[in-house]
Amino acid sequence: MTTSSHSPASPSYVLRRIGRGARRISRGLGLRLQPRPAWERALTGVVGLGYLVVAFFALGFFDVPSGFHGWLPTALGYTPGLLLLTLGLGIGRWPVAVAWAAGSALAMGSWAYYMAAPIHERIEAEAMEVGTPAGWTVVEDGAWTGNTWGLWNDWPEVTYTYATGDSARVAAEEYVALLEADGWERNLGYRVDPSPGTVAQAWEKGRWNVQIRVAGPGSEPRQIGTLVPAALTKVDLYFNGQR
Repeated sequence: MTTSSHSPASPSYVLRRIGRGARRISRGLGLRLQPRPAWERALTGVVGLGYLVVAFFALGFFDVPSGFHGWLPTALGYTPGLLLLTLGLGIGRWPVAVAWAAGSALAMGSWAYYMAAPIHERIEAEAMEVGTPAGWTVVEDGAWTGNTWGLWNDWPEVTYTYATGDSARVAAEEYVALLEADGWERNLGYRVDPSPGTVAQAWEKGRWNVQIRVAGPGSEPRQIGTLVPAALTKVDLYFNGQR
């Protein structure tokens, strides 16, 4: 006995019913973009563009792209404006418009995260990955300077100061060994004329940079404004993440 294609028990009948139901739901939810007047589309696009401009400054003001995994909240912040702009341009159906907006938001969020100066906490986390040689005494455990805007100040930087009984050369070699073990490379373009008894180098790892300034006992730079006794070597580490 065969089953007719019009019988409620036939697979084709069931599939047709499911398809009709899905189309009704799509129309009910407005998943298919209906033709709209040009002025309405233009207004939607302008509102979306205005939103993106405001979002750009607001996200930067609150350091959102500069934070840990800042690309994700930044992308979410751009999404509404990009969706409005996409709808204003009349790109396809709702799923297509949402896909375009989401993809563009991820691209803009990733770009902002890549270009933005990192917050001090991210710089500290990178410095902690390097560590310090055994026997060094902490004098300044991460002084913050600068801001992510780069206005009226320098970019974010974290400074560490240590004291050690080693000579300036030995202290520099000890810290350089830690940098090399963590994948850092020396910046050969860094040029500075250190005073007698001091060592000055610059190292980098991706976007991260550190300047090492080691002043041995009795050297000039360390005798002024320092808490390190004159008989010890003073080590200053300046970390930043500005490209």
